Amino acid sequence: MEKENLIKKSGLYLIGNMSSKILTVMLIPIYTYFINTETLGRYDYALTLINIITPIAFVAIWEAILKFLLSTSEEQHGKFIASSVVFSFIAAIIMGIGVVIYFSFVEVDVGYEAMFIVVLVIQGFSQIWQYYARALKANVIYVQSGIIATIINFLSIILLICIFKLELIGLYISYLLGQISILLIIERKVKVLRYVKKNNVHLSIIKSMIIFSVPLVINLVSLWLISGFGKIMIVRYLGATENGLYSFAIKFSQIIMVFGSVVTMALIEEAISKKNEPGFPQKFSKTIEKLFEIFQMIGIVAIPIIFVFYELVKYTDYYISRYYVPILIFYSILMVMSTNVGSVFQVIGKTNIIFTTTVAGGFVTVVISYAGIHALGIYAVLAGQFFGAFIMIFLRYIVAKKYIAIHLNFKPVIFRMLIFIGLSIVCSKIDVLGSFFVSISTIAISAFAYRKLVANMVVEVKKKLCK
Repeated sequence: MEKENLIKKSGLYLIGNMSSKILTVMLIPIYTYFINTETLGRYDYALTLINIITPIAFVAIWEAILKFLLSTSEEQHGKFIASSVVFSFIAAIIMGIGVVIYFSFVEVDVGYEAMFIVVLVIQGFSQIWQYYARALKANVIYVQSGIIATIINFLSIILLICIFKLELIGLYISYLLGQISILLIIERKVKVLRYVKKNNVHLSIIKSMIIFSVPLVINLVSLWLISGFGKIMIVRYLGATENGLYSFAIKFSQIIMVFGSVVTMALIEEAISKKNEPGFPQKFSKTIEKLFEIFQMIGIVAIPIIFVFYELVKYTDYYISRYYVPILIFYSILMVMSTNVGSVFQVIGKTNIIFTTTVAGGFVTVVISYAGIHALGIYAVLAGQFFGAFIMIFLRYIVAKKYIAIHLNFKPVIFRMLIFIGLSIVCSKIDVLGSFFVSISTIAISAFAYRKLVANMVVEVKKKLCK
């Protein structure tokens, strides 16, 4: 794989996706002072359910959209787009009716059921349209839609939460407006619906796309079981307030998850185009090792900074959640790397392996969380997530070695892991000034260790600015 292409694609996706995570960081103080733990817990619980239901209802058709449009000629694009659009509308109708019926028999603590259903449908289409943009190589539009959605979401929260004090419904509306903006911008620029013609819709194509996506559905659901099952358990057994604490803490590690997701996007696209080139296994292995290093260093630099923030909000209800952060960051790194290692199976068409390894990780998460929730509380959920992610990356690496003979050097990985653990323990024992000193020292040491990389990045930025 060409490093330059991977970096270019990662950078482009990073701009769009990191904008949402910058929003997350900026919203943390707002959540601290304007949203109570119970409201945040209920809202986060609703989004968790949405992210579990969406891939099931739409059969993760977006995965097939990316695969088939990237690997077929432009003349065939109309058939795949039209067929998948028609399928998506039918799936949305069935999903909406099904959720309404379910809510009429079962009480679900999501606050506003009608708004929940609207967000559920719109997010599904928003995600599908984003994949259309990527598959049709409209990557700039994909990025633009993410940035604009982030701005709309942020301004809506300022208006609805900080000024009008709408709390839960304000969170719903703000999120919904962001998703609608993504959908409208991509449709206006890419014009997906222009492909929807009667002659372009083929049941055989729909069948082929579903067959490809089905293994990935359970994979995505299992991924959300690893990250989301704990929230369900916390709400059920500990309450929405405890879930609010957990949701607040995990927002820090979500930055790593999103950064990892954009790298995975680029990694899969680049690997699909380079898989038949000589030396692919060696290049893929080196890429994975470098990514491990990048994400672990992000965690090492971030942890003391996060503890500084917690000391500044020491007298809020969220302060106790600081102990969850190191475990969640560690878990996020494992999840990101398990996805990156697993991307090779998507490239070679062995999505069933992604499915089985994710189910194994999900099973471990569920068992540990459920078994320990009464005795250990939130820590049982954290342990379940950590070991679930570990099982995933372990199994995927073992199986990947058999298919493409990759080989990773884990000694540096273990060394950086020990540094992270040591920093986490130290920062949990010291005050704000001590955490500040540790954070400055960590940044300085990291900048010195990677001075050549930093210098090259500065040069590249200057080149871009001078053009």
